[in-house]
Amino acid sequence: MKNEKTRSILFVANQLIYGGAERYTVSVANEFVRRGARVTVISSGGPMKSLLNKKVKHYFAPVRKTSILARLRTIQTILFASWKERVDVIHTQSTSGSFAARVAKIFTGTPIIKTAHGYPDGSFPSVARTLNYTTDSVVMISDWLSKRLVSFGLNKEKAMTILNGVDVNKFSQTTIDRTRMREKLGFTDKDKIIVSVSRIIPEKKFEQLIYWFPYVLAKVPNAKLLIVGNGSAEGDDYRDMLVKQTEEAGLSKSIIFLPGTDKVAEILQVADVFCMPSVGKGFAVLEAMAAGLAVVARKPRGIADTVIDGVNGFLFSGSDWKTMAEKIIFLIENKKIAREFGTQGKLLVNSSFTLDQMMDKLEILYSKHMIFCLTHYL
Repeated sequence: MKNEKTRSILFVANQLIYGGAERYTVSVANEFVRRGARVTVISSGGPMKSLLNKKVKHYFAPVRKTSILARLRTIQTILFASWKERVDVIHTQSTSGSFAARVAKIFTGTPIIKTAHGYPDGSFPSVARTLNYTTDSVVMISDWLSKRLVSFGLNKEKAMTILNGVDVNKFSQTTIDRTRMREKLGFTDKDKIIVSVSRIIPEKKFEQLIYWFPYVLAKVPNAKLLIVGNGSAEGDDYRDMLVKQTEEAGLSKSIIFLPGTDKVAEILQVADVFCMPSVGKGFAVLEAMAAGLAVVARKPRGIADTVIDGVNGFLFSGSDWKTMAEKIIFLIENKKIAREFGTQGKLLVNSSFTLDQMMDKLEILYSKHMIFCLTHYL
C-alpha cells in the first residue's frame, strides 16, 4: 500500500463482544491501520472495542436490531461515516450490516464486501439471494462454503475464498510462567487441562461436553475442563444453564467457567488439549493450533482444512460424543502423540492460516473494488 493513496476502509459489525466475527473485525481493522490505511468501525460496541487501535474511529449504531428505526439509524451512521471518512470500501460481517450498507450505497456508490462466516443448512437459498442483492464481493472462509452458496444461486464472480488467519507469534511465543498461570487459575502441575474457547451459545453443544466429562474423569481423575467465553449479545441464559448443569452433576471442582477475555494466548499455554464440541473451524481452533495444542473437534461439512484427523488432532462425526471423550482421554494419556499433533498444527497454521496471508488477499480484493465514490467529490 505504500505506493497507493491512503485507503479508507469502513467495517460494519453487529457488536464487538468476544466471538469469531468480532475477533475477525478487530484483528483485520488493526492490521490495516498498521499497514497505513484509515479505518473506521461501526458497531453497537462491546468489550472488544477496547482492543481496537487508537487510530481506529468507532461509531455506534444498533446494527443487529431489525426494527425500522434501528435500520434507519444504522443506514444514517453508514452514510455519515462514509462521507466524513471518505470511505473507499465497506466490509460488513452480518446480513443486517450488508442490508444497511446496500441502502447507503444508493447515495455513495461505495462497494460492499461481506465475510460469510457460516450459515445453517436450511438458510443457504435465502442467504445466496440476499448476498447477490446486498454485496459486490463475498469473502468465503472455505472453498466448501463458497461452492455451497454458489450451488444455491450466488453469483460465482462475487465469491472469493480467503481463509481465516491469526497472528502466529502472539500465540506461539508467549513468555508466561506456566506453573504460575496454572496456580492463578486454580490448577496444579498435576492437573490435565482441557480448554475450550468460544461464544457460549446453543449451537456450540457445550452441554454434551459437560455431560460426557465424567467419562473422561473415570479414566483421568485429575482432568479439568476450562470453558472460556460469554453468551450471546442477547444474554447468558445458555451459559447459566451450563453452570447449573455442572453444579447439579457435582462437577464444579472439575469444570471451571471463565468469562470471555483477550488473554486467550496465556490461557492456551496452560492447556494439555483443546476441545471444540462444535465444528472444528474458526479463530479459536486456529489459535489453539498456533499455540501448539492438539485439537479434538466435530468434523466439519466438506473438506477438513484446519483440524486434519490423525495429523494435528482428532475429528468426531455428528453427535458421536463418546468418541469425542475417548479422543480427549487418548491425547491426555499419550503425551508424545499430543505434542506431535501440536507441532503439526503449528506448522499448518504457519503455512496456510497466518494473519499476513489473509491480509494480503484482502488487499487484493479491496483493490479490485477501489472506485471514486461520491464521497470523494464533496
